[in-house]
Amino acid sequence: MAEKNISSQPACILPGLNIWSGTAFFLLVVYSAAKAWNGGDFDVYLHAAAKLSRLENIYQPPFLYKLPYIYSHFFALVLIPFTWLPRVVTEFGWLLANLFFLYRIWKLTSYYLHLKLLLPWQYRMVLVVTFALTLRFMLYNFDMIQLTIFLLYVSMESLYLIGKNRKTAGAVLLGVAMNIKILPLVLLPYLFYRREWRAGLVSIAVFAVLLFVPALFVGYDFNLTLLADWWTAINPASAARTAGEVEAGPHGLPALIPVLFMETTGNLPYRRHLLDLPYEQVFIVLNVTRLLLILLVLYFLRTLPFKPSPSRTQTFYELSYLFLVTPLLAPQQQKYAFFYVFPAVAYLVCFLISCRTGRLINFGIGRCRVVIVLLGVFFILTTGTWDILIGRPLSDITQHYRLITYGTLLLIVPLALCKPQYLIQPAGSPWQEPQPELLPQEGRSK
Repeated sequence: MAEKNISSQPACILPGLNIWSGTAFFLLVVYSAAKAWNGGDFDVYLHAAAKLSRLENIYQPPFLYKLPYIYSHFFALVLIPFTWLPRVVTEFGWLLANLFFLYRIWKLTSYYLHLKLLLPWQYRMVLVVTFALTLRFMLYNFDMIQLTIFLLYVSMESLYLIGKNRKTAGAVLLGVAMNIKILPLVLLPYLFYRREWRAGLVSIAVFAVLLFVPALFVGYDFNLTLLADWWTAINPASAARTAGEVEAGPHGLPALIPVLFMETTGNLPYRRHLLDLPYEQVFIVLNVTRLLLILLVLYFLRTLPFKPSPSRTQTFYELSYLFLVTPLLAPQQQKYAFFYVFPAVAYLVCFLISCRTGRLINFGIGRCRVVIVLLGVFFILTTGTWDILIGRPLSDITQHYRLITYGTLLLIVPLALCKPQYLIQPAGSPWQEPQPELLPQEGRSK
């Protein structure tokens, strides 16, 4: 009887959220209309598409707003028809699509974390706190009319489809996402580690084919030129890019390490370097730090290679870390890219709800308090440094010292503490995980 009552709880969840979710949706639509009218980074993408339609090199000046275009020329090709519409219409439509992407991100999060097993107040708590802790990064994507929400959604959706035994559909989706922007590439090693050979190979094939699809429209030789120039624009080892990391003020390890170990000017006269090392040594420190974060993936995987993940929650736990470190590892990441922390934050909030209700095994209240404190510090260093809250002068100082990067790095600690096995309950509990599955799989032959 107890299981029946809990399984019927989802029917009570949405009615309790109707007013607030409807209000939030309306405000986001109004916000989207205002931002579409003002324009943003999507202007740069449409400008590149217009240039490509005239067979101009989209990776060479002139650039709109002096911002170089660093996405694939296939993406620019896809955008060409949208250049025939008024800019406001295209960008408003894109922002409305982002509302759908957010909805699907939450539905997928709910699926992996079994949030339907929560009581209504617990479900609402996870929903509200998760979006509150990542609100700054979410709104930056609307403010700048960016692609991060889309990339996170496509990454999660593709892995969900692969896990549902729709491998080709999921792999094609991931291959398209990797072609548009390189960030989802971090999921390829994960697929091979989890023995998803076909999905990984199809993703690579789709990525490669889309590199040459534009040749059908712009010619083979010009397509090769665009490929070479795109690689130059995104090459993480480029000295020009490294200098840009230091002076332009983005976030992530390529922006943090140089300002800690080199004397740099920045936009403010405050010292921020601990040592003054030659560029070559700084580059070594940066790559060693990157390597450490990459090797730390093994801690979160917690199983030998080529074995399935034991549960949905474990899968989400693994993906949470992969998404969290993505903007830390990649060069030239602005604040909007840190919306990638959303899965990790959702996992930790759900974990703390379980701590609050006593649904954990061998995880003391002391460690729960540590996790709460660390999550609070993360909030202070990221959302708490928002210029809307503390004003532009103080926010510029936090930007100068790259506090968002520190906050994101700090989030690794509570995520490492809150391992999924603490959530496993005795047999017969509605919180017990389902039988082992890959991502998870359905329709697998026994």
